[in-house]
Amino acid sequence: MLVSGRVGGRFSLVRFDRRGRLDRAFGSGGLVREPVGADPEEGPVRVALQPDGKIVLAGTTGDLNRDRRLGDGALAVYRLLPDGKPDPSFGSRGIVLLRRGDELLGTELAIDRAGRIVVVIRFNGLNRGGLLVRRLTTRGRLDLTFGHHGEQEVRFGTQSFLGSATVDREGRVYVAGDDFERRMLSVLRLTSRGSLDSGFGDGGIARLPNHAVLALPTAVAVQRDGRVLLAGVERFPGTTAPTPCGYCIFLTLGRLTLGGRPDRTFGEAGVVHTKLELTPSARVGLALQRDGRIVVASGIRSGRSSSFLLVRLLRTGAFDSSFGDHGFAVTDMHSAKRKDNEATALAIAGDGRIVVAGRSARDELEGGGQRGRVQFRFAVARFLP
Repeated sequence: MLVSGRVGGRFSLVRFDRRGRLDRAFGSGGLVREPVGADPEEGPVRVALQPDGKIVLAGTTGDLNRDRRLGDGALAVYRLLPDGKPDPSFGSRGIVLLRRGDELLGTELAIDRAGRIVVVIRFNGLNRGGLLVRRLTTRGRLDLTFGHHGEQEVRFGTQSFLGSATVDREGRVYVAGDDFERRMLSVLRLTSRGSLDSGFGDGGIARLPNHAVLALPTAVAVQRDGRVLLAGVERFPGTTAPTPCGYCIFLTLGRLTLGGRPDRTFGEAGVVHTKLELTPSARVGLALQRDGRIVVASGIRSGRSSSFLLVRLLRTGAFDSSFGDHGFAVTDMHSAKRKDNEATALAIAGDGRIVVAGRSARDELEGGGQRGRVQFRFAVARFLP
């Protein structure tokens, strides 16, 4: 099991064995820490596993030289050998650094069937912002057959939100997100050559109907039949929420047809609205089982506490009553008195077991005192199918 994140601001990767213990043969005692990155608030670090066992790690930093100056952003992509050592056949000694003189606000990562690496970054410049999709060859060079010299700039609107990215069997790239002004469950599709796919949605962008004040997708997956699943959050005013709530942020899912239209066989006109209230900072992880059932992980709120949430739905969007408590399971990680736990990602193992990863609060506060910042640990749980 591989879990990525930031430790002390640096890109970090932890590997656990099948019994949930640190794999001491990996990196340094089970941990790999790479030098890029200075700020723990800079966004997620993404990891993907190639079929040959090599590991790809990607993230952004807005302060490559650590001098606190603007215009020093960079995307860093690492490839590691199965033992955690840098892969010398990739980039320069296992790393590819792509500089950009903008503020970089997040990264998403996917690998296509040909082994090419697709990274999506959200950037914000002085006069414009958007999303930049880059594709690298298996050697770590920009793939000049994709977009404009290996990259394509896209946007959902004036201020684009980046949720997640994936690649289908045809090499088409899906990026979930939306414009912050619209805030709907949206996804764009690029052809395998890197241009917006005019045969999907409206000019390459598809949106699902929104019943809440706002909705944002944080995960996307493509079914075997080509239909596109989105998972994320929707927010209601307290007076219109489906149940009494605090922050009133609820789990939602949507499905689109191959052509990017709402799939009316799924949920309500293509959208599933739940009564599961999530944490204010919730991200949603999404995976598909071999039989087509849908698995989602996030953080669920209960009063001032939060716990890991795992949900399973049938292909129709109905809760799978054979799973957990009427379709969902809530797990407290028991790592601190404050009970601040949040799942952010999941994967399904070859034997069907579900591995969920996220963060769990520590009792200590960084900086000390009541005004200190909460420290978090890596947290991993495994569930039977």
